Parts: sequence; C-alpha cells; structure tokens
Amino acid sequence: MCRSVTNNWDIRHCRKIQYITLQNGEKMADTEKKFKEKYLAGEIEFEEIDDYSQEWGFSDEPVTLREYLGLNAEEEDAWVSIGDEALQEMLDRQR
Repeated sequence: MCRSVTNNWDIRHCRKIQYITLQNGEKMADTEKKFKEKYLAGEIEFEEIDDYSQEWGFSDEPVTLREYLGLNAEEEDAWVSIGDEALQEMLDRQR
C-alpha cells in the first residue's frame, strides 16, 4: 500500500516520474510510460533500451529490469537468449 504520491520531472529524459511512498517509508518511482510503451508509440528509438537499462542499474527500485522496461516474459527471454535484434523484431511486430 502507498501512503502518498509525489511527482518530479526527469529532465534528461523529459518525462514525469511519479514517486510512491510505501508504508515502510521507501520511495518507488513509477514512470508514466515504460520503454516498451514509448518504443511502440514511436516516441523513442530502440537503442534507448541501453539508457533505460543503465538507469535501472543505478536506481533503488525494487523491480526487475523486465518490469522496469515493461517487457513480458517472452520478450525478456528472446532478449537475453538471442539478443537485441530478436527483441526489436518482436516489438516491431507489435507496432
């Protein structure tokens, strides 16, 4: 359960980040759109997945990289097992 919600702007990525304060006092960021949503909407290039991955690596968010990017399990498996091209192909078929 969350206690409060605050909004901040991530200037680097020009997106609003909503911070949810959990009952234990921890804050968790909840971006309005994940990488997958923005890519499918044509708002960003596929190569930005690297920036999102790096951002996740430096964050304290208690979510997996898959969740942070907005991928499903099948997409994550293709990305990890085969590579960037496989994931991009899967996402491009959804456009």
